[in-house]
Amino acid sequence: MKALKFLSFSMAIFMIGCTSFLLPEPAPANLVYRLGVTQQSIPKSQKAVIIRVDRPKASSFLQGKDLIVSLSDLRLASVEQAQWEESIPDMVQNTFVNLLGNREGLIGVLPSSGVRSDIRISITIKRFEAYFDNGKSNAPLIIVHLNSTVSNASDRAFIGTHDTRVVERSKGIEVSSIVESINNSNTKAIKDIINWLDNPEIYNKLTSGG
Repeated sequence: MKALKFLSFSMAIFMIGCTSFLLPEPAPANLVYRLGVTQQSIPKSQKAVIIRVDRPKASSFLQGKDLIVSLSDLRLASVEQAQWEESIPDMVQNTFVNLLGNREGLIGVLPSSGVRSDIRISITIKRFEAYFDNGKSNAPLIIVHLNSTVSNASDRAFIGTHDTRVVERSKGIEVSSIVESINNSNTKAIKDIINWLDNPEIYNKLTSGG
């Protein structure tokens, strides 16, 4: 009986060993990054302008979740095993709405909210990448280029357009450093657009509906 138990135990170990040997090694998991935005609770003015923030437009390469890098003005690539939590247009859109929450006279809403708004903003993402201008072994430039057009939501009457381009050097070539720099550049670019909206010349047009 003891011999049988020993035999069964030995076979179990053998089977476990074979199973472990035959199973393929798991593929490395993708690292997922999200943009961090500091949102404050700012009381809104009774005359605050509600702005519908449409989903930004972008080229097909900037429509996904890939972390985009470029080695020249003509070559784009994506970082392996690293991606954003959301697609790039969704990240820019949500960041814009969140940062509008920090302004007393502006309220940002998504089209899906169903909230009525007289003003809409359409953003086009021109560039959203790490540009290795000095080769792969040196810290890249982070480029976030956004073009914004504001119009009346009902008749689409043109109100104004604004172009913003933020360029800053990443602290290193590590993915974490690049992500941090992209986060900072995206925030700066969107704050620049919001400052433009808050400028009296444009803000007065927003309050009058164009």
